[in-house]
Amino acid sequence: LARSRRPSMASMVADRLREAIINADFAFGEALSEETLAAAFNVSRTPVREALSWLQLEGLVAVVPKSGTYVYTPRPEEIAELCEYRAGLELLAAELAIRHDAEGLADALETIAGQMSEAVQEGDIRRYGQLDTRYHLEFLHRSRNKNLLQGYQMILGRVASLRTQLALNARNEPDRSMRDHLEMPDL
Repeated sequence: LARSRRPSMASMVADRLREAIINADFAFGEALSEETLAAAFNVSRTPVREALSWLQLEGLVAVVPKSGTYVYTPRPEEIAELCEYRAGLELLAAELAIRHDAEGLADALETIAGQMSEAVQEGDIRRYGQLDTRYHLEFLHRSRNKNLLQGYQMILGRVASLRTQLALNARNEPDRSMRDHLEMPDL
């Protein structure tokens, strides 16, 4: 019999920190104190240190020796490269998803776009960002290609945090992207 496995303290801390970074609860470049995080999560520094190592692998934090750990600060060229990589993965995933189940994909995108529209009307930008991520993930999940999904998951945190920052801070956002998301199911 397979035993159910409880998530480790480190994985729970990593999940909560990832979510906080994605939701812009921490600013780009903000220092993250192991001691403060351990107290906030009511854990020792060991699971915090392990969680920060995982987030470093995902590119969400930068560990600077003898200085500390900081939320990543994307440089313009990094953003461009990330967007190019993401677009390539999503384009291939969209082609595969359409081949496997165009109607199901369109229905799912329409449902999520409706929820995104509600979030915009309510002014809930963080929820909008979460739904935007879910919208894009539909292509990956429906592509039925585990390798594409795995590659996308390595950048998902950075992409999602950029989406949230864009939605919170850019002019005409999220209205511009909302129009694109509403049109996509028909295409």
